[in-house]
Amino acid sequence: MSHSKVLRYFGDKNSLNIAAVHRAGQMLCSQIIDWFEARDIKEFSDMKAYMNAFFHSVSESRNMLITPKKIIMTTALASYSKELQNAVREELHHIYVTLQEQFAANYEKKLSEEEIHIIFFIYFGIYYVGFIDPKMTEIDITKGISQLFL
Repeated sequence: MSHSKVLRYFGDKNSLNIAAVHRAGQMLCSQIIDWFEARDIKEFSDMKAYMNAFFHSVSESRNMLITPKKIIMTTALASYSKELQNAVREELHHIYVTLQEQFAANYEKKLSEEEIHIIFFIYFGIYYVGFIDPKMTEIDITKGISQLFL
């Protein structure tokens, strides 16, 4: 896109970055909602299998708008712009709430704040790892975490 088109549609580079952050957040939330709407927890043998299927879908996602490199660059740019920093925080919060709502709607047991934090953390960790090494999608994620920490 030429510089003049950026200025015409967004005003400046910072506004373009903010728009990209909001779009990326919307796409991630849509992916989360679509996954949960397409699956019933009763189709899985237990909660571990359900969570593993969810995390595998995250690691297999190849959303080209959202890559670790772009997220890192955006985070670095956010340190220079309060508006961009707020947009990043807003979208991360929106993703967090979307995860919380989807698990609440599809899982009989209410998850604690700590459990939602852990799911959020794993979600982004797996998202990164799936881009770095696609073979990571073959790992039984919940079993591996259980073996490490329980």
